[in-house]
Amino acid sequence: AKSMITAEKVLPLCQSCWLLVDSLVDIKELQEF
Repeated sequence: AKSMITAEKVLPLCQSCWLLVDSLVDIKELQEF
């Protein structure tokens, strides 16, 4: 049960982190062109 609770708390953070990474990658790709 504890693992599920922590997962629910961590997943949103991971999603926001991945969104930031995606945006950074997009910026780098734009700068390359």
